[in-house]
Amino acid sequence: LEKLKRYNEALRCYDKAIQLEPNNAYYWHRKGDVLIDLKRYEEASQCYDKAIQLEPNNALYWANKGFVLRNLGRNEEALRCSDKVIQLKPDNDMLCWSWRNKGLALENLGRYKEALRCYDKAIDIKPRDAQYWYDKARVFKKLKKFNKAKRCRLKAERLQRLQDKGKDVTLLDRLKGLPDLIPKKYKIAGAFLLFFTLILIFIIYHAEIYHIFLDIVKIFIILLGIFIVGMLG
Repeated sequence: LEKLKRYNEALRCYDKAIQLEPNNAYYWHRKGDVLIDLKRYEEASQCYDKAIQLEPNNALYWANKGFVLRNLGRNEEALRCSDKVIQLKPDNDMLCWSWRNKGLALENLGRYKEALRCYDKAIDIKPRDAQYWYDKARVFKKLKKFNKAKRCRLKAERLQRLQDKGKDVTLLDRLKGLPDLIPKKYKIAGAFLLFFTLILIFIIYHAEIYHIFLDIVKIFIILLGIFIVGMLG
């Protein structure tokens, strides 16, 4: 029924199951999930509370409760739920989801730098997941760090394309993406450095103009010194 999006009918089924087995944490949890689909978050929170009461060390129940609390605007409580999930050390999927939920709650509270650290934690576990890079781009934009936001967005878009194609990120894909991660000022400096290196190599291998080049450098240094003295004076 849930897969058919017949949520009200599914809810009645879980109510029947709970009547038969009121201490079955799974049924309370599933009822909470259906209530989320119906956007009845307050009631969902109560269901997760009951599930947690029956199985206090189930990371999934804590994670879903945190999600619901964040949607209710109770971000501080949502943070505590995410911390509990992280403390329980679930599998990587659940751990990443919890770091992201914590980051989103911190964003809602305006604690952007802490939110970035949460998304970085998720990226450490799943560096190929585009979602966490999109999250970082959004936070950098809020912090008005537009260059960093752009680099994260480009990274996210590239990973998203690869995910949509259903292929893994190869070493070649990673190398292709390196230019997007290099700040623009360093790209410009690198281009100038390469240009002058090529000129120097050309001059060294053409001895007849090498001495002329040295004379030009000397004159340039003298003029630069005169200019600096003039500015200081």
